[in-house]
Amino acid sequence: MERKILIEAGHRCAIPTCRATPVEIAHIDPWAKVLEHRPENLIALCPTCHTRYDRHEIDRQSMLAYKRQLQQLQNDSGHPTQPLIKSPYMISTLVIVDEHGIQVPNPFKLSEGSHNFECMATYVDGSSASYDPYWTCPLLDRRGKFILWAVLGRQRRSSVAISASMKHERYTELACWVFPPDGSERPPFNPCSAIGFDYSYFDSPTDE
Repeated sequence: MERKILIEAGHRCAIPTCRATPVEIAHIDPWAKVLEHRPENLIALCPTCHTRYDRHEIDRQSMLAYKRQLQQLQNDSGHPTQPLIKSPYMISTLVIVDEHGIQVPNPFKLSEGSHNFECMATYVDGSSASYDPYWTCPLLDRRGKFILWAVLGRQRRSSVAISASMKHERYTELACWVFPPDGSERPPFNPCSAIGFDYSYFDSPTDE
């Protein structure tokens, strides 16, 4: 049974953004509760992730999602059986792109007008797709504290527009997140991507 669990996870930690070695066989529901070693309740984890799970830093729902993905990707022979279900928990990286799907430079040089940004996600199986993330463009308040949701609001968006002009507010960065970065959710990981802004166009307009 141990060999089956290890093959299922490729002899690596089952958490997609970890994949570390060596690994241990962990119970999703505690042994003290189930008093048996059922394959559907066992998962390969590295010592660090195993400890985090035992400390409830990684929740049971997340662990069940990782197990389901392993089961969907593997049959008894260890061969892929169907495409990965593109859930947020299976995203490994995000990247900010323009409306044509091209990754934008960092920092991004702003010019007069509105600039549109979108997001592409890469999943643990290497596939990529457009994604509607949470966007943050923080503003500094009078007390010197950054307000995450001041510009774009706390919601998932397929795209955002940042305006720039001589009189417009200047922003420090734009970031996209799989999960809200305000601590309202406690995912085991939270892939994000961020870019800074270059306002040199407005500081020396005669050079353009």
